[in-house]
Amino acid sequence: MIRLGEPLGLEDVVAVARGEAVELAPAAAERMRGARRVVEDAVARGFKGCRCKCARGYSISKACPCNGVHRWC
Repeated sequence: MIRLGEPLGLEDVVAVARGEAVELAPAAAERMRGARRVVEDAVARGFKGCRCKCARGYSISKACPCNGVHRWC
């Protein structure tokens, strides 16, 4: 079983490509929960930001071309 969140080697990538089972390491899951709490706290405080994945350098001070339709743009 390949555990995400722990060091991976090329042989692990090959194993996954060949169908090896994958699981999230407990420590990685906890880090993800912590990151989610940061985002949820920011939203609760009123932070407004675009969730699109356009990566064109847009910021909170500029209008993002996705116009709220969150997609790869």
